[in-house]
Amino acid sequence: MNWINLENKFDSTNMKDCILSQSDSIKTTLNKEHNNIIDISREMKNCNKFIFTGSGDKYIVPLISKTLWDCANNFVLRTYNPQYLLEMSNHSNFFDKKTCVISVTQSGKTEDTLLSIKSLIKKDCSIIVITNLKQSTDSGNDVISMSEEHDNIHIIKTHTPIYPEIPTPSTMTFHASLAAIYKLIIELSDNSKLIDEVDTLLDSVSDDVNIVTRSDDVINWAKTSAIKMKSFSMFYCSGDGIRYPTAQRLSQILLMEGTKVNSSYIETESFVHSFIETLENNTEKNPLILLNPINTWINGYSNKNIEFVKKCWKKYAGIDKLLVIDPFHFFNDLSEKYNKFSGNILSPFFYSVFYEWFVYYLSLIKNIDPGKTELVKKVRSNNMF
Repeated sequence: MNWINLENKFDSTNMKDCILSQSDSIKTTLNKEHNNIIDISREMKNCNKFIFTGSGDKYIVPLISKTLWDCANNFVLRTYNPQYLLEMSNHSNFFDKKTCVISVTQSGKTEDTLLSIKSLIKKDCSIIVITNLKQSTDSGNDVISMSEEHDNIHIIKTHTPIYPEIPTPSTMTFHASLAAIYKLIIELSDNSKLIDEVDTLLDSVSDDVNIVTRSDDVINWAKTSAIKMKSFSMFYCSGDGIRYPTAQRLSQILLMEGTKVNSSYIETESFVHSFIETLENNTEKNPLILLNPINTWINGYSNKNIEFVKKCWKKYAGIDKLLVIDPFHFFNDLSEKYNKFSGNILSPFFYSVFYEWFVYYLSLIKNIDPGKTELVKKVRSNNMF
């Protein structure tokens, strides 16, 4: 397989370079925004209600980070997409000056995000925006322009070596946004052993992500897996715990937007309650992509359930229709470093690298540009019809 020719022919948005640059995005964002995040978190200490929001894969960032929040804070956290947040802010008494809303937006110009922020301003909420937008636009219709007009809007910027990030399934800004929101949660939380462990590991995540991203073993695994899955046009993506929203990103963003195939995401915990029934009929079985955890992260029952899922899929669908993503199987030193629950919380950074490479090469082998989407581009530019 001549992968270089496929890259030159189909990777028109330089998605490969973006994947290779995501570790730098994590490191630069944490370094440049460190003091800003600390200052903003201090201003939020009087808030007792919190909401995380974001559009597209930036909504996945709040869903993933909720695990850290729930372990570190007694305050209730709600996660809404911007459209539902807009509806709720117009009808709920939850929103007031004690409410802090943390919004993640790559472009800083997403229409539903801007509308929800405008509604929150009227409620005197404190608003933190994590964005890749460098500066205000001439139109003034962006989050940075809004922050210049309203003191209750605070900006945390993600810093990416390639700006702006063109591929529709973002990689650099996803990782940088997740790192930024993790650091914000750490600063908003009371000190604890878990918080200290996560904070320490977060300092080295960028270097470890770089090792995984540039590993020949990982890239060769992705190429081999892409060849194995080339003929399929429908995928199930499954993960347990914090890996469930990570699997959601694989399904909803990478496979649907990148490879343009049908995909569905399912909690591994739900397998025996509903998902297993897809194996009972005589129709063609769809492949399963399973995000496999380190045994020390989860309890014995969960481990037993995951092994049961793998055995069932191999038996009733076939081993050729099971793809297990187990990042730490490739790196013994990282497996030891991240084997505690704090490592579990940070594991989405590593699962993402594996399936980003997989989807990248799966798209190429299907003769599809992994970073370019025509319909999404038209929708975002309001030129759909």
